[in-house]
Amino acid sequence: MTYFPDVSRPVIIPRGQTVARSLSVHDGLTSATVTGSYVLYNAAGTSVASGSVTAGAVSITVPSDLALGAGAWEEWALSSPATATIRQAVYVSRSLDSRFNLCSSQVLQAVRPWLALGYPSGQSDWENACTSATIEVLRLLVSVTEWSSPTGMDLWDASALTAPVIKRSLAIIYRDAHALTGAPHLLEEARALDAEYDAWWQRVPLAWGDSTGAGPDTLPGNMGRSTAPAPGPAAGR
Repeated sequence: MTYFPDVSRPVIIPRGQTVARSLSVHDGLTSATVTGSYVLYNAAGTSVASGSVTAGAVSITVPSDLALGAGAWEEWALSSPATATIRQAVYVSRSLDSRFNLCSSQVLQAVRPWLALGYPSGQSDWENACTSATIEVLRLLVSVTEWSSPTGMDLWDASALTAPVIKRSLAIIYRDAHALTGAPHLLEEARALDAEYDAWWQRVPLAWGDSTGAGPDTLPGNMGRSTAPAPGPAAGR
């Protein structure tokens, strides 16, 4: 059998709180039973929380003095469905918890009421779009040094990231609708939302930090569109 651990969502945990960590392992379309042990390490490699994994889940208390930002990691030592060790980078925040989506169907329908009129075949909400957009925004957040720094992780919370996730979710919905119908106005709307999404990131504090000492950074290419050089000090925000 070939097993696939789902580690697509970056791990961001709030310090000083009890959180449930979970790991899904799949064999094709089937979810496997996951058991074993779990350890959370700080940047120095010291164990700071641990527990037994039952049905792919474990509850841990994140130390209140765990350093904000990147450097920590978690280790899953699995005994089932296979003997394996899975490690993931962990980013420590003051309040942001990456387990939860950053928007919902209700939020999207408040922004675009017509979305309540119907859903994709086999679905009863827009949560798939919300999940995809949340994962994309969180990946971008942890991929840039300034945003995953102690200062960055002190600033971010769920409300700060709702706007880009809404824009990204709507762009996904419009682009999927265009693929199904071929209606050009749907693609135009998706592209307009893409531009708003990129503009949001360019306005974000810390977006133009200096991670290399060679001058202001540019937006990462994996955003897919905005890769223009950083504006100078005189540029308005």
